[in-house]
Amino acid sequence: MAGRVSARTGLAVGSIRHRRNSYLAGFVAVLLGSAVLTSFAALLDIGLQPGIARKERTTLIIMASVVGGWGAVVVGAAVATTLALTTRQRVRELALLRSIGATPRQVVRMITAEVAVVALLAVAIAAPIGTAGSVVLLHLLESTGQVGDSTPYRVGPITYGIGAGAPLVAAVLAAFLTARRAAARRVRDGLFQAATGGRTVGRVRKTAGWVLLAGGFGNAVTTLIVCRGANPADSQSIASEGAIAGSIGFALLAPVLLEWVVPRLDRIFAAFGVGGRLAQLNLRERIQQAATPIMPVVIVTGIASGTLSMQAVANEVSGEHLDKGTALLNYVIVGIISALAAAMLVNMLVAATAERRREHAQLRLIGATPDQLLQALRIETAVVTGIGLVAGTIAAAFTAVPFSLAQGTGVLPLTALVIQTAVIVAVALLSYATTLRTGRRTLRSPAMAALAVAA
Repeated sequence: MAGRVSARTGLAVGSIRHRRNSYLAGFVAVLLGSAVLTSFAALLDIGLQPGIARKERTTLIIMASVVGGWGAVVVGAAVATTLALTTRQRVRELALLRSIGATPRQVVRMITAEVAVVALLAVAIAAPIGTAGSVVLLHLLESTGQVGDSTPYRVGPITYGIGAGAPLVAAVLAAFLTARRAAARRVRDGLFQAATGGRTVGRVRKTAGWVLLAGGFGNAVTTLIVCRGANPADSQSIASEGAIAGSIGFALLAPVLLEWVVPRLDRIFAAFGVGGRLAQLNLRERIQQAATPIMPVVIVTGIASGTLSMQAVANEVSGEHLDKGTALLNYVIVGIISALAAAMLVNMLVAATAERRREHAQLRLIGATPDQLLQALRIETAVVTGIGLVAGTIAAAFTAVPFSLAQGTGVLPLTALVIQTAVIVAVALLSYATTLRTGRRTLRSPAMAALAVAA
């Protein structure tokens, strides 16, 4: 039995080494996610140790639960989406393995073992990074008077159980479910799926997306009614959840949004000639793959602009009586989740664009020029990023607008509008620059050489 496990692990390591570029995106996702969760989970260990004053214990538990809880949702979604993308990119390979005699169970075990090895390595490296992050967080809380300077630092099983366990489970579960779906298809269907990309969205994902959107809208209504005239510091914990729930809901519904938008842009695609038609065909036929980058765009736009706009309103209303602890909490939420989502955006765009090396080489062999393919990438990026920015702005409004109305500062003050504009511009530039830089690199080599590398 031990020899069989060892052989399986050795096979997984060899496969990962051969596909290190493909698995790099998943490795980075798990590494960043685990580091973030470890940092916040440590606050629970610190807060639950004996001898901590009640007020300090409450502050530490709230910080760990609110930020860490929503962070866990974002991390889980980011890790699962990235690993699912990595596995979907191997649909053709899995179909070919089936055609030479591999059973569905063997295929699923192979993929799951590979992802488990990558995820274990990532969480091992993330542990000291997350521990250092928890020291920084505790120092920030001490510097703003939220906890005493003498609060003892401690990490234990909660820190590493949550910090390593959640990303590890998300990674392995995403790989298992995606591989099982791919392995269950007939060989012919698998090859067709590899050629055309995914076009369907699961019922569970759709339902979860609509439920979260409804929750975000309901939270906005609650903020407007219940928090009218209330202390800004007391209202923010309620208002902030609207943008988070709305952002994750829109992220889950990204393929649905793309499928609805693309047919309504026919004239715009036609105006750009060959590049526009290529972009249209790719977006229409590869719904799931093309929609993947929408998720981090929505999350970073919705949570960053929503929370920062809310804090701008609170700053204007509170003046000298501003609750610095609540402001710190909001800035930490934005900083951590936005940095994670931005890293996921770059990660996914690089992985998705580099994976199309084979497709681009084949198009060049039948007559498409590198300039036409770059133009198609620009248009695709503009459509995908635009959908994410609009959806993220709507999600941000679930928090910012009702909070501003409840505080009597109108729909949104000028400072909040400036913040939202800055976030939108930053995300758009990040998305555009990443895609074009990766696209230019993949189109630099001759078509035949690119095909050889893709193979």
